[in-house]
Amino acid sequence: MDTAFGRLAFERGFVTDRQLRRLREESDRGRTRLRQVLVQEGLLTLEEFCEILKELQLRRAPTQRFACTAPGKWIGGYRIVREIAHGGMGVVYEAEDPRFSRHVAIKTVRGLERDEFASELLRREGAIQAQLSPPRVPAVYGTGIDGGRPYLVMEYVEGPTLADLIDRRAPIREIVRILEHVAETVGLAHDKGIIHADLKPANVIAASDGRVVLADFGLAHWKGQTAGRPGEIVGTPLYMAPEQVRMEREIDPRADVWALGVILHEAATGRNPFEGYSTSRIADRIVGERPPPLGDPGLESICRGALEKDRRSRTSDGREFARQLRRWREGRPVRAGRLSRWWSRTGARLATGLLGSA
Repeated sequence: MDTAFGRLAFERGFVTDRQLRRLREESDRGRTRLRQVLVQEGLLTLEEFCEILKELQLRRAPTQRFACTAPGKWIGGYRIVREIAHGGMGVVYEAEDPRFSRHVAIKTVRGLERDEFASELLRREGAIQAQLSPPRVPAVYGTGIDGGRPYLVMEYVEGPTLADLIDRRAPIREIVRILEHVAETVGLAHDKGIIHADLKPANVIAASDGRVVLADFGLAHWKGQTAGRPGEIVGTPLYMAPEQVRMEREIDPRADVWALGVILHEAATGRNPFEGYSTSRIADRIVGERPPPLGDPGLESICRGALEKDRRSRTSDGREFARQLRRWREGRPVRAGRLSRWWSRTGARLATGLLGSA
């Protein structure tokens, strides 16, 4: 597939013939996938990378059609009410279950109906979610196949998302309380060897019954596995850790901690700390820039520990992140992660400036 990927990148004008030959040689010498080298060299953005992959999938299976389900249609024994959300690999619907007079959430594979890899990811999502169980995650009711298309049936959870609450500028203490619950759930997953790999405010629901529910385990995987297809960048760019952007082979729980830190920073400031005008700009900022400082020393310390570029210095897992948030809510001192040289130098300069102006 790498040969076809390189050819299509050349056809699209992303690389010259000379660049392609050189990169192929580098790829062969380093035993690295050509597509990976194209991203690392900055010749392809994440969006362009994904577009080429999708086109290759269509070329390999030209007779397959895109799946789309309108309200009023049926999937298995469930009548579709509306679309709730969609992402790169799946679409989620609210549906009626006439057998038990209840509403459910149904997730199906987005895109090619006979995509076996995407189908396997859906089955894995159900298995992982069942390992964690409610009330922290939506209950899994079952799986099925409709017209050759697999689907997953889950509990329908009503309530605003954390993204909604951040947009409404909800009190920071309320958001920290919610994020503490999320971090505890993530910590439980880490204890079981599970990495979520796509934490973001839109995947957290403040349920109307008072629960805090973590949803969308579409990219979740057990440690040692990959989140998506081999050599593919998966996830939501704004919340990716540096090691995800660099397409490192193994992603561990500290990638989830990074995403929790980004969410906390966004909640405190109202803006994502790595937002940019393009995916490549976002990636550059994640790898090479520090987020702006926060006004609250405790939250600053927590974010600093979670957003270390070197994951060896980062807060270890979800449980530790939750513990730090709890200490902040209780008004106790917080010290997170190991101070990197950059943070130490910056902190020293700030302290010197404050003392000098006193």
